[in-house]
Amino acid sequence: MFENFLTAITIAFLVLYFPRLIGWFGWIFPQKKLTCEKKHRFALIVPARDEGRAVLPLFESLRGQSYGTGTDRMFDTYVVVKNPRDEVIDYAREIGAKVYVDEEQKSKGDCLDYCIRHILAAGKKYDGYIIVDADCRLDADFLKNMNDALASGAQVITGRKLVENYTMGYLNSGSKKVVNAITCQNGLVWSIIDELGNRYKSALGLTTMPITSGILIRGDLVEEWGGWNYRQTLTEDMELLRDCACRGIKTFHYSYAELYLEEAPSHVDTNRRRTRWMSGMVAADRLYCGRLLSRHGIWAFVDNYYILSLWLVYAYIGTLSAAVIFNLITLRIWQAAAAFLLIYTAFFALSVMAVLADWKNIRLSWVKKLGLMLIHPFFYMEYIFIVGRAVLGIKPKSWEKIGRVQY
Repeated sequence: MFENFLTAITIAFLVLYFPRLIGWFGWIFPQKKLTCEKKHRFALIVPARDEGRAVLPLFESLRGQSYGTGTDRMFDTYVVVKNPRDEVIDYAREIGAKVYVDEEQKSKGDCLDYCIRHILAAGKKYDGYIIVDADCRLDADFLKNMNDALASGAQVITGRKLVENYTMGYLNSGSKKVVNAITCQNGLVWSIIDELGNRYKSALGLTTMPITSGILIRGDLVEEWGGWNYRQTLTEDMELLRDCACRGIKTFHYSYAELYLEEAPSHVDTNRRRTRWMSGMVAADRLYCGRLLSRHGIWAFVDNYYILSLWLVYAYIGTLSAAVIFNLITLRIWQAAAAFLLIYTAFFALSVMAVLADWKNIRLSWVKKLGLMLIHPFFYMEYIFIVGRAVLGIKPKSWEKIGRVQY
């Protein structure tokens, strides 16, 4: 009887989730390269609250951009801090960046709103606004490729996110490894978002997931907003995604615009970030669900499916998790083991695809990559508790600072 139940819900899940599973294979097909003849002028915004020396790799990569530097400068850099005595201010001025101090910021959305409003009030005119987190490093051709991506006609464009820790080697501090089990496990999220999601959705013209680091927003759209409108949750990018869908704003993912994101070296910091993400994602769905579902037409239905398909995963994994707990309480060990095995298998399939999609960028031996595939499902099982708390409305009370690699 219980085996029939497991079989039934698994078949139902696979049927309902099948269109999303197809998207897992989008990375196999190379994306078409674009060329834009016009050189656009960009404002590059860096939220840098209490980041310290973590900003230095980013600032160094800005100096090395192949696009519009020197006398032919085509981008201006704006750095936003909270503390007027933040050491980041001196580093920013060394690269000629304009610094804004927003002492009232309570979220990244507040920080972006403060910066954009001041830029617009100063009468500055830009073709695009690029947002980059302070702990990132840009590929030398990042801005050039973002400029080319504007040939897509999209108003919101995301770049390809890679894990910076693999490129760091051993830092002078030597106190902590920059590549460890936690950084490897959580680093797969970028492959899942971009290679197993955004590549396919972008090819079909569906709304992509616009993580607000390494993202370009066209200037006319920012001017229409008059600031940054997404500040109701701690995940401004999840609000942006859903509003783009509701307003018909075209999004695009360009895999050739590469940037490197630093993974927090500790499990505690990683879970803080994951908790913030999932709380914000659930909150954003609550805010926008009514507007999303009020859209009409087949294409809107398909777009909504991809935006909300995670709820199919929540329902399936949640049901299996409840079955595990119930059977453990009633001492039905084999039934609990069967349900647990299905959870592991689902996450293992995801892990294998994520590692294969990011194979060249994961700088580990093939043996360690195999270990990563095998262990990653257990890491992802922690989302069961994280999502459960988010669904119950238990969320972070503030925009917590995440630990960085010490330079």
